[in-house]
Amino acid sequence: MRWATVGAIVLIVVSTIAVYLPGLRGPFVFDDRANLIEQPQIHISELNFESLSRAAQSSGSGPLGRPIAMASFAVNYYFAGLNTFAYKATNLAIHLISGLLIYLLTVRLLTHAPHPRNVTRTFLTQDRRQWIGLAVAAIWLCHPLNLTSVLYIVQRMNSLATLFMLAGLLTYAIGREQIRDGRRLGLLTVFGAVPGFTLLAMLSKENGALLPLLVILIEVFFFRFTAAPGLSRPFKWLWWIMFAAPVLAGLVMIGLKPRVFLNLDGYGLRDFTLGERLLTESRVLWFYLRLIVLPDIRDMGLYHDDLATSRGLLDPISTLPALLGIAGLIAGAILFRRRQPLLAFGILWFLAAHSLESTFIPLELAHDHRNYLPMWGILLIVVWYLARPYPKLSDHPVLRYGVIVLVFMMMSFATYARANFWKNEWSLVNHDVLNHPQSARAHVSLGIAQYERGLHEKAQQSFITAANLDASNTSTIIRVVQHHYLWKKSIPDSLLTEMEHRLMSHALHPVTLWTYEPLIRVTRPNRALQLRILDIYERVVSKSGKLLPPEWIAKTEYIMAFEAFHRGDTRTAIERINRAISLNPRDPGFFLFESEIYMKLNNRGKVRESMAHLEQLDTRLDSPDADRAATIRHWLKTR
Repeated sequence: MRWATVGAIVLIVVSTIAVYLPGLRGPFVFDDRANLIEQPQIHISELNFESLSRAAQSSGSGPLGRPIAMASFAVNYYFAGLNTFAYKATNLAIHLISGLLIYLLTVRLLTHAPHPRNVTRTFLTQDRRQWIGLAVAAIWLCHPLNLTSVLYIVQRMNSLATLFMLAGLLTYAIGREQIRDGRRLGLLTVFGAVPGFTLLAMLSKENGALLPLLVILIEVFFFRFTAAPGLSRPFKWLWWIMFAAPVLAGLVMIGLKPRVFLNLDGYGLRDFTLGERLLTESRVLWFYLRLIVLPDIRDMGLYHDDLATSRGLLDPISTLPALLGIAGLIAGAILFRRRQPLLAFGILWFLAAHSLESTFIPLELAHDHRNYLPMWGILLIVVWYLARPYPKLSDHPVLRYGVIVLVFMMMSFATYARANFWKNEWSLVNHDVLNHPQSARAHVSLGIAQYERGLHEKAQQSFITAANLDASNTSTIIRVVQHHYLWKKSIPDSLLTEMEHRLMSHALHPVTLWTYEPLIRVTRPNRALQLRILDIYERVVSKSGKLLPPEWIAKTEYIMAFEAFHRGDTRTAIERINRAISLNPRDPGFFLFESEIYMKLNNRGKVRESMAHLEQLDTRLDSPDADRAATIRHWLKTR
């Protein structure tokens, strides 16, 4: 590697660190709290296999639980507690490594790029491939749309999956070169890389399952199933086996547990149908493309719940053109795959990398971080068409590469500006509300920040604005009710009636339950008011119970048991906690609470039985629960 290349890499790394530096000490945000702050299993005090194993199994995100990402969070906690700088610096390191992999992959694939029309074969020299790869990696590293994958800590799940996929793709490319050269080692390299890195990626986040599909694209466009004469037949046989096996395995898993792997019940918890989501995603993909090519940080953010759902082909009117446009992109890529192979590849890469999160799975409609890997295909197109020569124009390489440098600088300044908004929660929420005034979530975040600063009247107005913007997001009306009680120590009857109406009229999302639990807790001093709130809660959960995961129904039963216990109704508390345990027998908190109930009843046998169940879980308890367990064990010894 030449010194110029090394110098360029160092400059890119330093630039990337510099643009992200303002946001590295920023706060935990949104899902960070549930996955990191409120997740005791990652709060490890010993760095060993046992503690990491418990941390790896602590998440309920996705069907696989994303154990690699969770274990990495536990390592961060062991060394730095809840210091956000450590988590975000780790994310930045992952980002930089992925940028290096993008550079190496781009250079290697350009070596095998088909000859585009109107471009001389002598253009793609080794030096030019190096500089094109550096340009693509540099713009990707400093692109403002990628910021949430770095500074939004929990998105390490996504960035780790991307890192493993890029590593798998690079290893595959190396192995294919070996096969072309007649080296049998290439067979082992190729057929070890794809399954191995797919598994690692999927255990970070489920979209890692896309790696085989992306490998197919690379094979079709760059290697074209060619192999040395002696390796051609075994390569093709092994290739088909390698891709057929996971497809069959996936179909079997889906067939055995379709509701788990396809999340079939998920649309019951959304305010849109499968058809509406597919229609909307056609517009979302064009929105993503605009943010990649013409980034505007005002359109980026944590929340995109202000995006209108497509209710039909002409509702909104942009839906049909967007849908036809996506179909046109696919058709154009297929038709021009020989005349403009890199253009076709980049388009199909972007769409293929979005094919999981932007299709049938009932996820939220849009998020910035979903472009982390798809963006590479578009940036490859942009840099290629900026760098390539044009026969009818004078060849000015300084001008061409100067434009690329200018693009990199513009991206860097935009990311730096955006990172500055992430330096504290106050600047972030105000920025989101300013640029997303129709986002209910943005107003909720602002309301929470205002409440923490004692700005009760402004906080209440923010919560009311959020509730008025999105009636289907039932957690917003709960926020209004809760804050009114915290502020005024009372709740108007009309406000309770409105909350009940909205909860009964819309789909119940687990977020609603997260929000409702604090409302139950804070109203405990007013028993009559709490009983009414509990009654509403019970009827709402009963209406939507079949659509909720068992662990959430169990959580509901636990809450009802806890409140019954505090009212002195131990019989109801026992009935409720038994139901919770039957629905989720892996929650140690349930057995602790059951033990505490029987302690009050002075039933030593039942306490011993509950604690025996707890011991069988072999789960490390966080500090509060560990103290509770110690108290119970002491009680048993003294009785």
